[in-house]
Amino acid sequence: MSDNLPPHNEVIERQVIGCCMLEPERCIDTCLVSLSGGSQVFYDMRNRVPYETMVNMHTSGEIVVSDSLLSKLQRTNCLGKTWPWAELSALCDKANPAALPYYIEELNAAWAKRKASAIMAEAASKLSDSQDPSAVFSKAQAQMADLADTKRRSAKIGSKSACEMMLGDLERRFNLQGKLSGLATGWSQYDHMTDGIQFGEQTIIAGRPSGGKSALGVCLLNKVCLNDEVPTMFVTLEMSVEALMRRLLSCNQSIPMSALRSGAMLDADMRKAAAFNKVASERPLYFLDCIGGGSIDMICAAIKTAVRRHNVRLVVIDYLQKIKNTTRYEKRTYEVGEVSGQLKACAVDTGAAFVTLAQLSREPDKDKGRVPRLSDLADSAQIERDADTVVLLHRPKTDDDPHGQNAIILIGKQRDGETGLLKLHFDGRYCMFQNPP
Repeated sequence: MSDNLPPHNEVIERQVIGCCMLEPERCIDTCLVSLSGGSQVFYDMRNRVPYETMVNMHTSGEIVVSDSLLSKLQRTNCLGKTWPWAELSALCDKANPAALPYYIEELNAAWAKRKASAIMAEAASKLSDSQDPSAVFSKAQAQMADLADTKRRSAKIGSKSACEMMLGDLERRFNLQGKLSGLATGWSQYDHMTDGIQFGEQTIIAGRPSGGKSALGVCLLNKVCLNDEVPTMFVTLEMSVEALMRRLLSCNQSIPMSALRSGAMLDADMRKAAAFNKVASERPLYFLDCIGGGSIDMICAAIKTAVRRHNVRLVVIDYLQKIKNTTRYEKRTYEVGEVSGQLKACAVDTGAAFVTLAQLSREPDKDKGRVPRLSDLADSAQIERDADTVVLLHRPKTDDDPHGQNAIILIGKQRDGETGLLKLHFDGRYCMFQNPP
């Protein structure tokens, strides 16, 4: 390889072509699943063209043999874009399909180096054009984080593999012996209906301003991280970390929020605060402070880094509509929709359980305080489409319940389960949601 050319390995590229020609059924399927950049891992077009031709034939059900490949290349006027046919045919004699995993690993590594170089070059070009440095760095960081995750988001899976995946999942659930497959929230009705907060999925919890959605998020921190010691990350775009920790202290130690805000605490409260500090400082809890503004690229990159470094299993985001999209669109709906889609992709890529808080529109308030509907999600219907579970929070205030203690949560969507209304009790002294008495 010349020092002036981007990283690539021409010999190994040809070896992969030879493997696919020699054992197309097995080798092409392996390449489809394992090549991180698809056909782009082939730097030399003389290798990329025959590979793409074989893939097209294979996926359309055509038999890939030497004669049929030659005929296909001739019909598509691609024969002149490849190596001479005699050299391609000779590859079958030299190919070693047993070494295909090694060849794929080498091609993926060379492709990743080329992508990384391109990302850095693009960032340098934008900086020289006097673009906003923070936006340039955030985008480059997000692209690098995606590059570090070599799992493909899509792959061809046959029925046999699909059945094996299903049986493996059923065996895992059977071995739980009644335990939740996801993270327990502590709200018994909710956990019974959803089997907990599921890994690799996005759960949307939506409510009106001051309706308690942030309190629900803090209650999850208390249960999942402080009590169950599950590594957790809280992305805050609204409240300061100090305010969040005060809420967490109130929820965990039952110290009235009014006392914490005013400083009018008793000696017993100070002892509780000291005990809380000892426990909380040892828990795997991480904050991402984005109050000054956080882009979706930067947030996803930070989450992926936390998952890799700290094995974060739960991500709570407060809240979706405040996240900035890197690309500006004509309509706000498109921007929010893309943010929603990228968060869902991040949940799938990392395998962490995502709880994303979101805003409801004013429609329930205009309609005499009715129970919210999925259509009340503010700014974009894409939020509903991307979510695996949507939880709508409602705290009706009546003459008998002026503070809205009798809370209702509506599971308006659950991709893998039932929907319905549940009840929770809200204790405003500690901003805490509990099982109803």
